[in-house]
Amino acid sequence: MINYKKLLWGGVATLLISSANAVEVKIDNYGYVGALYNQGFVGENKNSSTIGLSARAGANFYLDNGLTFGLGATGAWAALDKQSNSFGGLTYTGPAGRYPNTGDVSDAFVNYKNNNWQISAGRFDATFFEFDWLANSIQGIGFKYDNLFRNNVVNKMDIWVTYFNSFLTTGYQPSRIASELGTMYAYHPGGRNFVGRGGGNVIAGGLNMNLAGFVLDPFLLFDINPAVSKDILFQIGTRFGYIVDFAKDWRSSTMLRVMVQVAPDYYLGSRNDVGFLTWIDQEFKYSNWVDFGAGFYYSGGQDIWSINDNSRFYGKWVNSYNKNYFSENVYSFYVFGEFRLLNNKLNIDVLLGGGEYIEFSAIAKYRVWQGKTMKTDVGGGYVYSNLKGRDGDNLLVFAKLSY
Repeated sequence: MINYKKLLWGGVATLLISSANAVEVKIDNYGYVGALYNQGFVGENKNSSTIGLSARAGANFYLDNGLTFGLGATGAWAALDKQSNSFGGLTYTGPAGRYPNTGDVSDAFVNYKNNNWQISAGRFDATFFEFDWLANSIQGIGFKYDNLFRNNVVNKMDIWVTYFNSFLTTGYQPSRIASELGTMYAYHPGGRNFVGRGGGNVIAGGLNMNLAGFVLDPFLLFDINPAVSKDILFQIGTRFGYIVDFAKDWRSSTMLRVMVQVAPDYYLGSRNDVGFLTWIDQEFKYSNWVDFGAGFYYSGGQDIWSINDNSRFYGKWVNSYNKNYFSENVYSFYVFGEFRLLNNKLNIDVLLGGGEYIEFSAIAKYRVWQGKTMKTDVGGGYVYSNLKGRDGDNLLVFAKLSY
């Protein structure tokens, strides 16, 4: 079996040493130490208590010839996990906890970027694809070409493609406060990470376009060896919307997301080979301090598989991916507000959703200290979620020191 850790670390180190002799190197350090207390009171989470400690540290080495090398590590420890009857990492009896004690090489990559395109290989952050359903660190290779075509109508046309066989999970979901502290699942040594219905060998690609103010981002995704199906998993979909500034300091963003998923012999005994998702979200933004709006989605046929999503919901990550709001035959209406106050020192997210998936969430984060290169955030909140009668709640308190 290929030892990915030795291969990636050795390759990056060799390239870095050989390249550093010829060009100038700029080093950018990053990392954080965080703690999350997660307490349940009702339903599936009744009397559950978790104190999770997590850390991540690394450095990116930027060379003036367009090459970048990255090295990083991450780890997590459940200081208290009442669900699994463990304390201080010692498990006695009971079901597996939702905050496993683990660590891994989080980043080990080489990236090349010029004015038009970039390519990354190894373990790297996939957010540069600007793909709605992938915002984690992955193990594989990715390529993106910016401004493939432009004219008076086509303001932007980027193309991207990737292959990966595993991914790192910290709980992170885009724009969800403190979600990166939610859990920890390492890259799977066999090329699979089963978190969130994941796994297999994924090939995906798409376009990111702006057509005279209209957003159009079609994509294709194949999982050719999924953990969730005896056959394959195939998705095709797009994001389509319109963003417009309609008054001083006001912006409207209307987004429609649609997806069709094909996965024969799908997980959880689903009798359907095909699933679909329809989701509309309307956001109004005033200046840089408040976003508010409403939305609706319906997922039919099968549970929709995804690693990340750009929804407003908190119910997935606070339960360590145990609740997929895009489950089979589920709908929800929701309203939301996101506030950035006191010169962005105070962030507040509030959401109320109803239907087959119900959620009330109110989460706040306050920056108590800001140094030249370091900062400290503290916060907390409450989340209640109910998926087809499976309810539970989460009282959250967290702190994070980052640099």
